[in-house]
Amino acid sequence: MNESLSYIELAGYGALIFIYLKISVLRRVTKIVENYFDKLDGKYFSAICFMIVSAFSYVFILDGHNWGDDFSQYAAQSRAILNGDIPNWLEKQTFIIEHSTPGYAPLIYPWATAVLILPLYKIFGLNFYAFKWLEAFLSKVGENTSASTSGGMNCPL
Repeated sequence: MNESLSYIELAGYGALIFIYLKISVLRRVTKIVENYFDKLDGKYFSAICFMIVSAFSYVFILDGHNWGDDFSQYAAQSRAILNGDIPNWLEKQTFIIEHSTPGYAPLIYPWATAVLILPLYKIFGLNFYAFKWLEAFLSKVGENTSASTSGGMNCPL
């Protein structure tokens, strides 16, 4: 019987030791982070989570958005409000809907989103990034608000 280990067995044991050490380090780091967050007040924890998730939201805004669908309709409604040209816009929109496949889109979308993006449209024009930054900001505010009204800490990490 051969008493020496083969290279494969040796590599396997080495991998197990490596994994054990990595898990050990990960456990220590996790414990340090847990101890740090245990000392924090709930408000600070929510604020830190808000900042981390917001940073990821802003960093991962990417090119490639299709300007069609609902998004273009909200932008068109904002432009109509800004230019004071709602009747002309409504006439064009009615023509589009009447000459489209049934169920294509509603005649008028709710005005709240158009009004919400109106200041950005006035300042930046038809700027995808400005609209996405607003969307990311409002989603984070909504998450933070839902956490504070439910009485818990909401950190979507």
